[in-house]
Amino acid sequence: VTVTPTTTAVGDAFVTSYAITAGTTTAFGGQIGLTTPTGSALVSVTTSDRATTDALVNAVVSTVTTSGDSATPASADCLAVSSARAGLSFAVPAGYDAQDPAVLAQLDESQLPPELTDLAATQGMTAKEMLTRTAKQSDLLIVGPLANGVTTNLNVIATSVSALPSASGSRRTTASIIASAAGSPPVSTKSPS
Repeated sequence: VTVTPTTTAVGDAFVTSYAITAGTTTAFGGQIGLTTPTGSALVSVTTSDRATTDALVNAVVSTVTTSGDSATPASADCLAVSSARAGLSFAVPAGYDAQDPAVLAQLDESQLPPELTDLAATQGMTAKEMLTRTAKQSDLLIVGPLANGVTTNLNVIATSVSALPSASGSRRTTASIIASAAGSPPVSTKSPS
């Protein structure tokens, strides 16, 4: 697994964009760091192509609220999602499914949405295994369509740390979270040239 991250500031947030290559499959992601009333939060986005990742990152950044108010969907084509623990809300495309991974991890495998089974399969594990790992660090799991072997997904990770990490710290954190979620050995992190 190779992760190639870059970090840029977007208003009061930072966005770390990355490409993940595992075998012949490449996924694209973005991690949005935000300061919230409860500390800070990371919203991690993974899709099969850079354009979709960028669109989802922009949707989150442009609709996020950290005041405890619900995000107002930009149109009827959007779903407002909230993370109480992280203290934020934002909008995602309609048709996505938002769930608490800790609640899902307690369900029988046959009760889980098929999108979660697809997502877990792309990571080489069962849905229960993936949810157990995800529940340890994520407050909210949002699953979208499967495309080119990658299930579109967003994760909200709440922290009690009030300061966001530096750009290099964000790149290391991103690589660590990806390796942990995928259950893979340590990843190599390449800075773009």
